[in-house]
Amino acid sequence: MVAQRPEPWRVQALLDSTPFEELPGTLELTTRQAAPYCGVRPETLDKYRKSGKGPAYVTYGDGPRARVFYTIADIREWTSRYQGVRRTPGKNESEETATRVA
Repeated sequence: MVAQRPEPWRVQALLDSTPFEELPGTLELTTRQAAPYCGVRPETLDKYRKSGKGPAYVTYGDGPRARVFYTIADIREWTSRYQGVRRTPGKNESEETATRVA
């Protein structure tokens, strides 16, 4: 028997009630669900995925309707690599807010 992914509302309920550190590493999140844990907006996470700079991901389906998911384990690994990385402040940011701590 093939395992099925939990319904999206069940995943969201788990995210709402469980600290990130305690979530199972195999749990798959949509881009919208994963983005806050990566410290970016969903649109930015999409750009990172397309440019190869984001966390590892899996797709289900082919073509433009393929669904993209990120596992908790891959998000943890990616954020640990970039924790504490400094970046150049944007035009509306101070030097202090440009320090990124994931």
